[in-house]
Amino acid sequence: MPSTEVLPISNATEPILCVVAGNSERSTVNMRSARNGDERALHALYENHVDYITGLCVRLLRSRERGQEAAQEALVVAFEKLSQLREDCSFRAWVAQIAVHACHAHMRRAKWTSFFGLLGGEVATPLDALADPSAPAHVLHDLRRVDVALRRVPPPERIAWSLKHLEGEKLEDIALACDCSLATAKRRILSAERTILAELGERP
Repeated sequence: MPSTEVLPISNATEPILCVVAGNSERSTVNMRSARNGDERALHALYENHVDYITGLCVRLLRSRERGQEAAQEALVVAFEKLSQLREDCSFRAWVAQIAVHACHAHMRRAKWTSFFGLLGGEVATPLDALADPSAPAHVLHDLRRVDVALRRVPPPERIAWSLKHLEGEKLEDIALACDCSLATAKRRILSAERTILAELGERP
């Protein structure tokens, strides 16, 4: 994950975009070998990215069970489509895009199953419960306040805001993951921030 000063918190259409020059030399070799059916290379790619993708999905969906399910779906799709990824593209950014699509699908499914009373009373995991245990008390307090407000933000805006403020992603990578333009990603983040500040009784 990026090293940024953000809150320390511890997808199926086919992606068509990629981040150029985002791989380490070792990752590039792993992908090249994986395309050739090298099981060790596939395992290395999986191990290098499974924790990040799982954490991302858990935090976006606010559910460990559904997050883990979405992450596995995303990784399966990524490995099935691995031959479509250019060697000068970032595997991490590419699989994150697939994961966001998977999360969108789970959110739509949850919306309809909840409407028909089929979720069995599943309650979203609070953000502070997903935080790094070493997070300061004031950060956990802020997370609890934001948690309530964030529930009123529509999914596309919530995901963009979460990628920026909870994951510390750059705007370019947020646009990639959300499959939208930079302007749209920025607009979604600002809209979410306005909603959250209004819910918290603060001025934008």
